[in-house]
Amino acid sequence: DGGLRAWLNVVGGFLVLFSSFGVVNALGAVQAYYEQFLFPTKSSSDIAWIGSCQLCLFFLCSLVVGPLFDKGYFHSIMAAGSAMWLLSIFLIPQVTTYGTMMGVQGILGGLGVGFLFLPSMTVQSHWFAKRRALAIGIVASGSSAGGVCFPIMLNRLFADPDVGFKNGVRACGYVVLACLLIANSIMRPNPARKHIQKPPPPPLKDMFDGPFTCLALGAFLISFGIWFPNFYEQLYFQYHGASPNVVTYALALFNAGSSFGRIIPNLFADFVGPFNVQAVCCFGAAAMAFLMRVMTTQALLIAHAILYGFFSGAFIALVSPLTVSMSRDLSEIGLRQGIAFLIVAGSSVGCNPIAGRLLSNNGGDWIHPIVFAGASLSSPFSSSPISLTSSVTPPSPRLSVTNRANLTLSPRLDLQVRR
Repeated sequence: DGGLRAWLNVVGGFLVLFSSFGVVNALGAVQAYYEQFLFPTKSSSDIAWIGSCQLCLFFLCSLVVGPLFDKGYFHSIMAAGSAMWLLSIFLIPQVTTYGTMMGVQGILGGLGVGFLFLPSMTVQSHWFAKRRALAIGIVASGSSAGGVCFPIMLNRLFADPDVGFKNGVRACGYVVLACLLIANSIMRPNPARKHIQKPPPPPLKDMFDGPFTCLALGAFLISFGIWFPNFYEQLYFQYHGASPNVVTYALALFNAGSSFGRIIPNLFADFVGPFNVQAVCCFGAAAMAFLMRVMTTQALLIAHAILYGFFSGAFIALVSPLTVSMSRDLSEIGLRQGIAFLIVAGSSVGCNPIAGRLLSNNGGDWIHPIVFAGASLSSPFSSSPISLTSSVTPPSPRLSVTNRANLTLSPRLDLQVRR
């Protein structure tokens, strides 16, 4: 729960998320550029498939990366992910066709970010117990910090005639390169775990107990709508006539709110339980999604971007503490998180294309994708009775670190609804 080595892992994880998922969070700026200049003949739905493919592979990789992480291949996974992500960024300026962009950014970039994300989050569980949710929240906030910096950087560089799109993306690549070099040099798993006798991996069917199944179902439904404002926020600002300067900062405002949403709720999650905090934040995200329709003045657009960013940011940051709290042993954390993010991948791939199709098929009327996003975020509340029923059953031994030197395990009753 502290010490130089533990906090260096937090710094390294922050840099990884800043330079990987943070760039993904800036896709709204890239999508706007693609629609207006690079692929003007393509619809919003067609271009959204690039980002959705990237998101899907980003989460889908977790099913492979999780077990590899559990087996101790942390550094190999990080090196492979860094290489794929950097190659994707530096190849984007050479792309001139939609299909090639799908392969370079959607597939190669998605694989690279997917290899980097889960190890950077999960390795924090090797070093923290009582403050685990806070540590993971700080790491997750790196993606929001990147989502603040990179949209501003890219919008300004794209608009500069001396720089333009190609050199702007290359400049972004050099920033990513520096961050990943530092992160790979200071991050490592806890060496004390090598001396722990690991239990055999549980059967896959044992992973799907009641609480975890409810978590997976809720995450699947939420992911259908949660990414829509992230990808379309900048276009929505333009549609309602926000000033060009405000439009440039639309995604930065969204991600600024998200950065606080990935730290503050996680701080409370260490005391009241991640499930309780997640429920409140999902309710807030659903409310803000529906209110998006009436928040059309420049001041209200800014307020919506910040508030929705706060509540939606908590969703990503709390998935990892939730799955960790349901794990029986450190050795199954990677697999359990891989399953959770695999399920999220299934709905993430369709979120933005569906929203884009609803937008283009209705003459640019935003009410249809807004209702779709709000309904997706609200639907998990229908499973609340199931979750409560599952939570009152006698608890099984859960992951807990009671001896920091030996990392021994003991039963623990999570501070969640099941208490």
